[in-house]
Amino acid sequence: MKSLLEKMGIEVTIAEDGNQAMQEALTQEFDLIFMDIQMPNMDGYEAMKALRAEGMTTPIIALTANVMKGDDKKCIEAGSDGYLAKPIDRHKLTEILGKYLTSENKNLQSENAAKKQTVQSPDLADEQDDKKIIDWEQLINRWGDEELIKEVAAIFLKDSGERLDMLSKAVKAGDSREIKFYAHSIKGSAGNVGAVRLSEMASRLEHMALEDDLSQAAELLQNITTEFIKLRSFVSNPEWIEMAKEQSANKTPNK
Repeated sequence: MKSLLEKMGIEVTIAEDGNQAMQEALTQEFDLIFMDIQMPNMDGYEAMKALRAEGMTTPIIALTANVMKGDDKKCIEAGSDGYLAKPIDRHKLTEILGKYLTSENKNLQSENAAKKQTVQSPDLADEQDDKKIIDWEQLINRWGDEELIKEVAAIFLKDSGERLDMLSKAVKAGDSREIKFYAHSIKGSAGNVGAVRLSEMASRLEHMALEDDLSQAAELLQNITTEFIKLRSFVSNPEWIEMAKEQSANKTPNK
């Protein structure tokens, strides 16, 4: 998110949790706040409510991967002006920026209209191609810049191994809350790199934890681990972008 915004020429300040978000927002002036819903110490709902209670009028856009019915209403009731689902669609992000930033940034909106393409939904990914580790069309439509994609992939490799280790510990401990947290995190990071299958697997595990039904959690964790190892190996290849493009160009059903 930070890399994408900076590519657009926007200055970004990052808060590590809800408490820091509160402090930064109340002590500095911002044109726009993106509030992640799932944060440690104080979640996004609490932080937005607290900021509005302090009289803050700065536009706040809620960020969440929980794209379930009623989430948008819950965010608005907590004090957000808008709602953006993760993984971030850069076209929708640009529309948000064009709407809420100052007039000098309005060119973002027209730029988005000129570049707008049909973005494939993760749910509609090519299920016939079992060998496709990354959906390149989805990835390039989301980020629009190969150098930025390389940055995102590097962040994925750095962070996701540790998240998977923590998820494994949570599954072994039968800790639904921790499973939900780390599965949610993997779902988002996998979506950011166009790893549709891995993101969908993590989403299934997250929903199992939400329903407190862990009967198949160990089996699904094994599938997630296997898919993650494939993805990490793929992205570690210096030629992975060209490979992903080639896979996308040769969409032939497996026999």
